[in-house]
Amino acid sequence: MKRPLCIAGLLYAVFLAALSAAAGPERFEFPFEGERRIVITGRVGQKERGPDGGALCLTDITHYSAESAQFSTDQQNTDPDPDTAQFPQTEKRRQDISAASLPEGVLCYFQDRSMPASGRMVTLSGRAKPFRKAANPGTFDSQDYYRLQGLDLMLTDCVVLKEGGKTEGYREALFRLRCALEESLYRLMDQKDASVMSAMLLGSRKGIDPDRKELYRAAGIAHILAISGLHISFLGMLLYRGLRRLGCPAKVSALFCVPLLYSYGVLCGAGASGQRAVCMFFIQLGAVWLGRTYDMLSALAAAALLLLIQQPRYLFYSGFQFSFGAVLGLGIVLPALKDIVTRGGNRREKTAGRRGTEALLASLSVTLATLPVLMQNYYEIPLYSVLLNLLVLPLMSVLLPAGFAALLTERLIPPAASLCAFLCHGILTVYEELCRRTLRLPFGVLCTGHAQAWQTAAWYALLCAALFCGQRHKKTACGILAAAAAAALFLRLPEAPLVIHMLDVGQGDCFLIQTRASSILIDGGSSSERKVGTYQILPVLKYYGITELDYVFITHPDSDHYNGVEELLKQAAEEFSRVRINTLVLPGTEALIPGTEALISGTEALIPGAKALPQEDAVTRLAALTKRQGGSVRIMEAGEAVRKDGVTLRCLHPLPRERVTDSNDMSLVLSVEYGAFRGLFMGDLSMRHDREVISGLYAQAGEGAECALLKAAHHGSADATGDELLQSLKPDIVLLSYGEGNSYGHPHAALLERIHRARAGIYASPECGEVTVCTDGKRVWTACYVRSGGA
Repeated sequence: MKRPLCIAGLLYAVFLAALSAAAGPERFEFPFEGERRIVITGRVGQKERGPDGGALCLTDITHYSAESAQFSTDQQNTDPDPDTAQFPQTEKRRQDISAASLPEGVLCYFQDRSMPASGRMVTLSGRAKPFRKAANPGTFDSQDYYRLQGLDLMLTDCVVLKEGGKTEGYREALFRLRCALEESLYRLMDQKDASVMSAMLLGSRKGIDPDRKELYRAAGIAHILAISGLHISFLGMLLYRGLRRLGCPAKVSALFCVPLLYSYGVLCGAGASGQRAVCMFFIQLGAVWLGRTYDMLSALAAAALLLLIQQPRYLFYSGFQFSFGAVLGLGIVLPALKDIVTRGGNRREKTAGRRGTEALLASLSVTLATLPVLMQNYYEIPLYSVLLNLLVLPLMSVLLPAGFAALLTERLIPPAASLCAFLCHGILTVYEELCRRTLRLPFGVLCTGHAQAWQTAAWYALLCAALFCGQRHKKTACGILAAAAAAALFLRLPEAPLVIHMLDVGQGDCFLIQTRASSILIDGGSSSERKVGTYQILPVLKYYGITELDYVFITHPDSDHYNGVEELLKQAAEEFSRVRINTLVLPGTEALIPGTEALISGTEALIPGAKALPQEDAVTRLAALTKRQGGSVRIMEAGEAVRKDGVTLRCLHPLPRERVTDSNDMSLVLSVEYGAFRGLFMGDLSMRHDREVISGLYAQAGEGAECALLKAAHHGSADATGDELLQSLKPDIVLLSYGEGNSYGHPHAALLERIHRARAGIYASPECGEVTVCTDGKRVWTACYVRSGGA
């Protein structure tokens, strides 16, 4: 059998996938509600220092409980007998442990940079909370991310109560060396450059500038920030060849490289990519030692087996998939592409053109092999990344040596270190400029939306078939199969003619409406979520492949309804465009805008002499940003409507020329209609205006006021969505959007009682996450992201 390790690795991966799918995700249940200060005992594992403190992983947890008065900082015992160290455990704590399983690991944050030594058994006190599960598709799932690393709980404001046991001197020495090297980088460079170089050379990503990180990711070069095969190969070959030039035999040189590269991997806390590279390099050195031929694919399979045996969940980790997919592209796709492209030519010809073609094919091979992984995790493709990497990767062969040289000479030869740091700054500046220019090009980033599992499988199967046909001189079949692979991967079919998504944005509102060819947003803001537009709304839009919003309705100018939209507008107006808003729709009340013609005509300031109220400031900012990114502003009042793809959005409130004093009572109330389906979105309107809405429904629709869907007003407050409205509408579904544990008491018991009397089904964002309501104009069906397996 050819390459038995490859076959074994593939079968093992398939077995793990089937086993994981059957067993379901492992879960740790935190026994306390919300954040709770606890006492926990475990062993100090991997550590890292950041700009504002330190963090460590606590493993081998023995027990934890709610903090009691007996555990205080003045009771610390920092030097108990290392072999017989005992940690007090009350009867209450034993009860807590029996109520829930112990966490596998805990991520502990310290406010200062002093932390206990590696390997020590410690008892810590801190404020605990479980990692957050994604409530919307496309958003970052911290629970899954840290679960892959064996971490179930986060502890902040940590205080060491007790220490015992032996220190792992080797790991502690490497940690201190890493801290010293990081400090050297920050002395030599400015903070932005030092954070990037620290990620590239030392694997530290805590202090990296988020804007530069996102820039690299959007342009398709974020892989340079991870410790990968490029770093390991550079260091390994530098050491090996250096020893060989000093006269060491090949076997002795290979033997010396092993502990040094292993130490570098431990020092950097190498992830899946770094571990894969170290394993493969060790196998390459083993081939030198044994006098055998090194086979890249067999080494890759062996590395996969080792990593998956250690941590089976790696199979579902994007870093693992990207790293192994890239090497598979070089090992399988690249030879096939070379055979197809260079057929009939002189393969031994070593011209600059030939080398350039090979570099381009290598970059293309990696892209083809990892394209579905990219679409499953980031939902967009940087179209020029293949070409951009042709410039970035050669410069890495200068940047990495310059960075390591700066570290080595910082204290010995300061002028040389400064020169190396200057060279690093120049290359990083070139990287940043290349990324910005690339993203400004037409179609710099193609938003594809999420690729499903069957699409990924079809892509790989059809791609392999196309490459096979190409190598067999079957050009027509190769072209057809390649086109079929692309169609399978990029095909997007609407779930229904009308799909309504209630996003979980905490204490706020955001509703996404999709028709067959249009996308509409009703509100987008939160008072509890940080940067809700960037971290909650934008990822969902990208997940569904949305780059253009035809209409964005702001029901009223309270920040928990518009601040996320404002973020999107700023990104589109000031940076490379991510989501364009064609028309911004605002409520047309006299109190809100004392002269709406100024906005409609394009004036970006308020009427001269008008006193700027907070609501007016918000409206002015939103209108100006919309116009700056090329959109228009529209004022809407009761009696007006918008129609898109057979879907009608009717405005039922505010009444023409209506004056209100409460911002909530400015709210746009929208009826969304398709066929026999009607959904009503109430904004934050108080119940004293319910009769206006009911009358408007009868007057405009010319039929009964019944609705299949009702978005309850004002996040479920007691003075909104009254009995008269509920009894008139008779909704089947009531949507409640509010933040869990909010200080307003939403949803109020009185409202819940009213909804129960109306016999409507309640879908609340904290319980369901994103709620999706689909309709074909007759039938209505719903799905919850949390309950349906998304969380």
